[in-house]
Amino acid sequence: LSCHGSKPTDDLFKIPPNGIIFDTPERVKALAPRIYERAVVQKTMPFMNKTQITDAERDLLARWFAQGAEVEH
Repeated sequence: LSCHGSKPTDDLFKIPPNGIIFDTPERVKALAPRIYERAVVQKTMPFMNKTQITDAERDLLARWFAQGAEVEH
């Protein structure tokens, strides 16, 4: 949420990039296809891999998406 929170804390992004905000579980689920595409397929998120996401974590995101992108409330 440092980039995609309603009030980003990232040093580069002062507003959520592209207006994308992950502020509720419902919003995360609704944006699951976009998360999958950018983080797993294109590997363009996180931006410049700023958080050092690993291939294993990308695989975990892929499995989460394939299993229905369920979120906890």
